[in-house]
Amino acid sequence: MTDRKVHGPSSTPFAVILLAAGKGTRMKSTLPKVMHPIAGQPMIGHVLGTIEALSPARIVVVLGPEMEQVAKLVTTHQTVIQSERLGTAHAVLQARSVLSDFKGDIVVLCADAPLIMADTVTKLLLARSEADSCSIAVLGFKLENPMGYGRLR
Repeated sequence: MTDRKVHGPSSTPFAVILLAAGKGTRMKSTLPKVMHPIAGQPMIGHVLGTIEALSPARIVVVLGPEMEQVAKLVTTHQTVIQSERLGTAHAVLQARSVLSDFKGDIVVLCADAPLIMADTVTKLLLARSEADSCSIAVLGFKLENPMGYGRLR
C-alpha cells in the first residue's frame, strides 16, 4: 500500500491504528459497541471524522470477528481482524504486518472515544516529535475516581 504524501503537525507522516474490536459486553446489546449512535452517528463515525480531518497517511481499523456491520462502515480504510480478543496490546499488534513498511509516527486511538478532538491528536503528535529521543507518547488523563478505566503509571 502506498502512503499519501500527507504529514502530521511536524514534517513526519503519521498513520492511525483505530481499535474497534470490542464487543461492548457491558452495554448489554447485540450491537457492536462502536456502532452505538451518539448524536445520530455511530461512535466510530465521530472518531473517523476527527482523524480523517488530520489527513493521516494511513488508517488501519482493527475489528473483531463477526463485525461485518462495522466493516461496511470503514470500507475506505484498511482493516485487520483480531480473531481472538486478547486485549488492547494484542489488538495493536494485529496492525503490525500492514504497517511494517510505514515510515513515520503511529497514533493508536480507540473507536469508542467519540469525543477525541483533532487538536488533542495534533498536540500528541507535536509532543512526540519535539521530545529528544522520544519513541512513544501516551495520551492519558487524571480522574478523581479512575474506577473502570485503564491505568497509566
